[in-house]
Amino acid sequence: MNFRVARAIVYLLGIGLVCGVGTGFSTPPPSGLAEGGQLAGPARSPAAVWSAVSRTTAAQVATLGLATVFEAGPILQDRNGDELVDFVAARIILPDLPAAQDVAAAVAVAARLGLETSGLTFPLAFKAAQVSGDGATVPAIVIGTANPHLPAPVVERVGELEPGQGIVSFVGGTVAIVGSDADGTQVAGEAFASRSPYFWNIIGRAEGDTF
Repeated sequence: MNFRVARAIVYLLGIGLVCGVGTGFSTPPPSGLAEGGQLAGPARSPAAVWSAVSRTTAAQVATLGLATVFEAGPILQDRNGDELVDFVAARIILPDLPAAQDVAAAVAVAARLGLETSGLTFPLAFKAAQVSGDGATVPAIVIGTANPHLPAPVVERVGELEPGQGIVSFVGGTVAIVGSDADGTQVAGEAFASRSPYFWNIIGRAEGDTF
C-alpha cells in the first residue's frame, strides 16, 4: 500500500477514535474477542473501559521515557502472547471544553496509537471530568493548557513558552502535551505523534534516502 494512502487511513482512524470522546460506540461494535483490545458485545461505558485499562499503573510506566511511548511495553501491550501489540493501556485526557487545536493534537496521537496496535478498546479519549480520582494512577496522555490533570511541573513550565510554542513532557508515567496557547498544543501534539522518538524534520528527496 502507498505510504501516503496508509497514513491518510490512520489519520482518519484517529478522527474516529477522538470525535466521540468518552461516549463509546453509538451502535454495537462488531463481535470478537474481548481480550487484546478486541471489541465484543455492546459498547462499554467510559468507566468500564477505564477500569480495564487500570490493570496497568502509571508507576509501571514511570521508568520509561518519551522515546518508548510508542514501543511495545507497559503502554502498548501484547496480552495474548503472539508477539504483536493488541492493547493500548493508556487513555487520552482532554479538557472538558477542548479547543479545536486540542482535539487536533488528540487526533494525531490517537492515529499514532492506532498505527502501533492491532487492537483497541473504545473509548480511547476522555474529557477531564470523566476521569475519576484514580486518573493519576492510570497511564494517561494529557492534552491541553486548560486540562486540570496536567502534572504540576508541566503547568509551571507553560509560562516560559513563547506564543505558538508547545512542549511534550513525561512526568511520573504521564505524557503531557501542552502549549502556551492552543496553537502551541497542536504543534507539540502533531510533532510528537508524527516524529517520536525523533523530533527533527526529515529533509531530502520525496523518494529514496533522506538526511
